[in-house]
Amino acid sequence: MTSNTPRLGLLKKDPVADGNQTFDLKTMVNDNWEKIDEKVVLKAEEEIRQIENIGFGVQTGLNVLASVTPDMNIHVQPGVIYMPDGKRFDYTAVKTITVSAADATNPRKDIVFVAAAGTIQHAAGVPAASPVEPVLPAGAFLLRVVDVPAGNTAIEQAQLIDKRKMMKSLDNLDQEVTTHLADYVKHPGTATTINTGNEYAITLDPAPTAYTNRMGIVITVNADSTGAATLNVNGLGAKAIKKANGNDVTNLKANGIYTVRYNSAVNAGAGAFILQGEGGEYGTAVAADVLSGKTIGTDAGLVSGTMANRGAINITPSAANQAIPAGFHNGSGIVAGDADLIAANILSGKNIFGIDGTLTLFKIQPGTVVLQANDQQKNMSGTNTSPTIAKQINVVVPGIYRVSFGAWGGDSSAKHQIFINGVAKGTLRVPNSTTAIVYTEDIDVPANSSIELRMWSEFGSYCHCNNFRISASGALVSNVVI
Repeated sequence: MTSNTPRLGLLKKDPVADGNQTFDLKTMVNDNWEKIDEKVVLKAEEEIRQIENIGFGVQTGLNVLASVTPDMNIHVQPGVIYMPDGKRFDYTAVKTITVSAADATNPRKDIVFVAAAGTIQHAAGVPAASPVEPVLPAGAFLLRVVDVPAGNTAIEQAQLIDKRKMMKSLDNLDQEVTTHLADYVKHPGTATTINTGNEYAITLDPAPTAYTNRMGIVITVNADSTGAATLNVNGLGAKAIKKANGNDVTNLKANGIYTVRYNSAVNAGAGAFILQGEGGEYGTAVAADVLSGKTIGTDAGLVSGTMANRGAINITPSAANQAIPAGFHNGSGIVAGDADLIAANILSGKNIFGIDGTLTLFKIQPGTVVLQANDQQKNMSGTNTSPTIAKQINVVVPGIYRVSFGAWGGDSSAKHQIFINGVAKGTLRVPNSTTAIVYTEDIDVPANSSIELRMWSEFGSYCHCNNFRISASGALVSNVVI
């Protein structure tokens, strides 16, 4: 009885069961050789594939190009492809495909693909307002999607969207892995440091040949730092370890794991490793800015506050300034107020705690009611050549007083004038008469002032005065103290 071999499926006869059956040349020889030849070809292709590539996809070529002068033709270039089922197809000539005419109203999406049997084909999509690609046949490999706008009459290269999955050789992949391992920018190297004081060193494998901008390293520190730390990678030279704000890193801890990245532009162009994730800026607060009993983080570590806690401070205003003690105030303290602190209670012309007074006190007005008189005659010899007090009345209440007096002298050198607190205020009087001449004038006098009648002679003449009086309006003289 005939049977098949388990691997190649070759036909064979059983000498016992089949006995002396007639030998069939086609089935027993030719068909078996065909099977052997087919398997040998597949084996050879598989070996080539294993040598050249892994996976499946386009090995080379098979790019799809528009015509040099665009029309509805597209051109698939020569190339090699491995199909998902492992078959290998090698195309040595350009395959030209004519794209179906565009719809007048709606766009569509076509596809160009390699069918499972190895033929290069084109499938037109269905025109629609939002078109979709046709379904790729089973076992096929997609090369391009063709955008066909409504009314399109020529395919431009921009309408051909590349969908090829390119394969990579084992040599290329091995080189990419090696390159990737040495790329410390895309992924950091890791190592444990050794140190001499604050100078730390590591060795990476693969070894970098130079410091590269943004290269990253994750280090496990073997010992505490006591000052500004540096890092030397594979003997390329010590570089400072800095914080993002440019400050030195001084507080590395044993067994601490730190990530740093190299920045070639910092540290005055000398480059430095920048500590990652350390929290950024700390601000400018110092111990005196922090409440006693609390701490704050700084570049140098935790700092204990020294600011006194004053709680609630209460202040009652007085005539003198009162210093507010430095420290923390809890917001419950007050400055005492008084309901009587209003403008009407403050003398006009005065200001208390920013309030301008409006209170106007009683003020004397000139009139005919005599408030005080000194009528006795006063004589002064010619030896007084400077203004000398002859008569004087003191007043407490401010106001405009009417001042009158009689005056005469031996000649025109006898002079008389009203002074207020030693300052000349009245009109200079030169009576030049041997009998009294009465002079009257209204003078504005401040509170607590002295109204003075002064006399003097420039050439030694005698001066005389009498009836020195101050008067006011009769309606205002009650309760006046002068």
